[in-house]
Amino acid sequence: MGAVITREDTKMLTRSGNPAYAGKLTLLIIIALILTIGCSKEPIEVDKLVYRNRIAYEINSDKPFSGKAIGYYDNGQKEEERTYKDGVKDGTWIRWYGNGQKWIEGTYKGGGISGKWIRWYGNGQKNSEITYNYEKLISSRCWDRDGNEINCPEWYITSPFDGIEKRILVPNW
Repeated sequence: MGAVITREDTKMLTRSGNPAYAGKLTLLIIIALILTIGCSKEPIEVDKLVYRNRIAYEINSDKPFSGKAIGYYDNGQKEEERTYKDGVKDGTWIRWYGNGQKWIEGTYKGGGISGKWIRWYGNGQKNSEITYNYEKLISSRCWDRDGNEINCPEWYITSPFDGIEKRILVPNW
């Protein structure tokens, strides 16, 4: 059951019950909300970004990109969502399969993998849960397509930015 607000309660929001003060206060709150929402940068499309010296920029810009970038499949379905701060990966990154099923979700901090990364098979079954702390592997759990826990296979991969790096990867990566 919700709380009931009485006329006496509303006097607490005003200076001595002055309705003019309450109106000004309400107006200030509304203006602050509009400015906050209005100043939020709209996401851009991933293909509007270019990389120079490992830093992301909007095409034709000299300022490192900060904000969200979204990629789409040819059919219009969302493919990925990335977050950058001052041109480096920072925040949540998500990718989806073409059918809309989530494929992978994790976070970057200051350009490095950090936190929990979760991957799913195309059927929605969890594939892996891998935790990093600033690029250092902390823990890993993997499952087969039927949900049975398995050992995570380990390989060496080549990153376009960092050369050779050791990571735990799972099948269908």
